[in-house]
Amino acid sequence: MKKYLNLILRKILSSRGLDITSKTIIELHDVYSYVEKQRELNIFELFLEKVVASLNEKNQDPFFMQIGANDGVYDDNFNRCIKEFNLKGILVEPLPELFEKLKLNYKDYADTLIFENVAIASDEQKEIQLYTFDKQDEGELVRLDVFTTSDKARLEKVKKNLNLQANIINLTLPATSIESLLNKHNVNSLPIIIIDTEGYDFEILKQINFDKYQPLIIQFEHCNLTPKTRLECYQYMSKKGYNLYLSWKDTIAVLPKEKFDAEIEETDG
Repeated sequence: MKKYLNLILRKILSSRGLDITSKTIIELHDVYSYVEKQRELNIFELFLEKVVASLNEKNQDPFFMQIGANDGVYDDNFNRCIKEFNLKGILVEPLPELFEKLKLNYKDYADTLIFENVAIASDEQKEIQLYTFDKQDEGELVRLDVFTTSDKARLEKVKKNLNLQANIINLTLPATSIESLLNKHNVNSLPIIIIDTEGYDFEILKQINFDKYQPLIIQFEHCNLTPKTRLECYQYMSKKGYNLYLSWKDTIAVLPKEKFDAEIEETDG
């Protein structure tokens, strides 16, 4: 049944103009996990280990940007990577309350991390409207602050599907573009990007200057993308030269080995 469903997925994607091969897009679903040092590593960590090792061999910093960092703990498979590999990077979280928790949870790593309390938007936008559930409405069985989006209709759908009683509120928050943020901190190399923006991930991906940065590995959340947007996103990333690995809610985009090695060498030169 699973092989049949994967075949159907490939046919659907191919019919939308995305050439799918086993080397381009791979359904994971617990296939690519293993145990090392008595702990399970997910596929993202496996690829990340290779990125970090390759960059360290060239005496380069494996710098990262995490957009939608939340509190740095909740539903975050990157937290352990930052601490274990002692990564340097930028953590971006627009919600003030979560941002304070984020700084607190990484207080022991503050010397190597940059914290930005902004939302990512276009160059023209200095502010952005985001919608979330009112924290005053306690008593729900789910964390309300994880549902934050620029799409109010999506939040209303979540409220209905989960039978939530909490009110939806809008927040006006400071915003900036990826390029402006990287220029602000004089970042010239960005091999690692993590995105979790509740349905805005494809818009974030389209902001990345791939000619300038050519990230080695990108993890983004696909579970909140519409089917149409998800297909467009995969086509876009495939044309950028990435292999795509799918888990149940995230996609990991990785440069093929030959491009990966070439990018390492070019950066080193």
